[in-house]
Amino acid sequence: MKKIVDDDFEITYPNGYKQKKQNILAHLKNDDKSCKNMKLYTTQSYAKDYGNVIILRGIVTTECDNSNNKFYQRQRYTDTYMFKEGNWQVIASHLSKL
Repeated sequence: MKKIVDDDFEITYPNGYKQKKQNILAHLKNDDKSCKNMKLYTTQSYAKDYGNVIILRGIVTTECDNSNNKFYQRQRYTDTYMFKEGNWQVIASHLSKL
């Protein structure tokens, strides 16, 4: 995460909530146990190359099925990647409800 997510990264969720890289990394460090068997996967993904920028679009599915938490969620995503300092880094993401 530290290498592929740009320091200025921001994600916007369907409810309008925004989160920055440092918030995401802090959440991951807390090792949230609300869903021990979480599965994340993408489908219908495709990319458009604009030279040093790539737009990646598709559907992300999140599944959780354990005694503490059960949910199934599909969202359309748009990720923007930029080639910076010899690496591809995601600089922005947006999720929309399906």
